[in-house]
Amino acid sequence: RMMAARGRANRDDDDDEDADEDDDGDEDEAGEEEETQGEADAAEEEWWGGDWTDDMMIACRFVVRKLMRHRCSSCFLEPVDPVALGLDDYLTVITTPMDLGTVESKIDGNSYATPKELREDVRLVFSNAQRYNPDGDDVHKNAGVMRAAFEEAWREERQKAKVVADKARAREAHRGRGRGRGRGRGRGRGGAA
Repeated sequence: RMMAARGRANRDDDDDEDADEDDDGDEDEAGEEEETQGEADAAEEEWWGGDWTDDMMIACRFVVRKLMRHRCSSCFLEPVDPVALGLDDYLTVITTPMDLGTVESKIDGNSYATPKELREDVRLVFSNAQRYNPDGDDVHKNAGVMRAAFEEAWREERQKAKVVADKARAREAHRGRGRGRGRGRGRGRGGAA
């Protein structure tokens, strides 16, 4: 959390540099990334947008705990204490603070209505860190690393959960086709004379 304060005094200068960097023609790359992220989000909406299942809860808990053990996670585990860190403007810049410990508590307390809500809170942890801390700052960099680790783990767990659900649907379909077979067989054979 001490890292959160680093570089804050020069935030405005760094923002101007960021704006200059954005004019380098990188918009095409950003557009492609947004499109790819949009496609991934659409697939996730289809799968994770509904009600919780036990498998989804287990998968989400696994992803969050995996993130909490990540080598770059230390400054994202607990809420930022702006008073202790002397970050007078933190709650002005960051209107909705979030951290992984709070996410874990919300999972344990069944506070999320859907997996999508959990996903948005985890993303908020890292977007807050990148919003508050300037581009070259360690917290900003670690937030990017953590966000990438989260997105990868989320995709992996979604795929695993989808495979499990597809297998369950296939089993149900197979059982459904088997119903009715064998009924009536044997009747009339060897019956009373």
